[in-house]
Amino acid sequence: MGAAGVPREHIFCIPGNHDIDRECQKMCLLGARHFAQGQNQIDVLLSPGDDLETLLKRQENYRSFQSSYSIGQERDKTADGLGYVSWLSIEDLRVAIVGVDSALLAEGGASDHGKLLIGERQIINAIDLAIRGDPHIVIAMAHHPFHLLRALCMNRRRGQRGLELVR
Repeated sequence: MGAAGVPREHIFCIPGNHDIDRECQKMCLLGARHFAQGQNQIDVLLSPGDDLETLLKRQENYRSFQSSYSIGQERDKTADGLGYVSWLSIEDLRVAIVGVDSALLAEGGASDHGKLLIGERQIINAIDLAIRGDPHIVIAMAHHPFHLLRALCMNRRRGQRGLELVR
């Protein structure tokens, strides 16, 4: 426990624009921003494979820090590796903490406005993982506010639970 009196396993981190190595994979970033114009292209870009792995090299230092810092935290990565779900029990209340990466296409500054994204598949993977634990509450977090994200509309039913993200 640090100065705040919060145990490390109760601190949840997600990457932001300052967690990106801006000198790494510059051409890949520009190509990805140009390519990802619609939901189908975003799903392709954020699918596991070489393109995503190349983009994720920009976050290697952050991901290394997160792996070492979150030791002892009950955490499951999403299928695409772009998010995680941690579990927290408070008395009889089971909480799913969902962390989603919104910084993948970040450069930092005004050039990010309207070019950052959280893909539909990314959200679906996180929700699918979260609802497996039958939580009472799901808390989702991303670094960037909605107004900086690319305008997308999602409305997808997952079992009895729904997701709506409308900008």
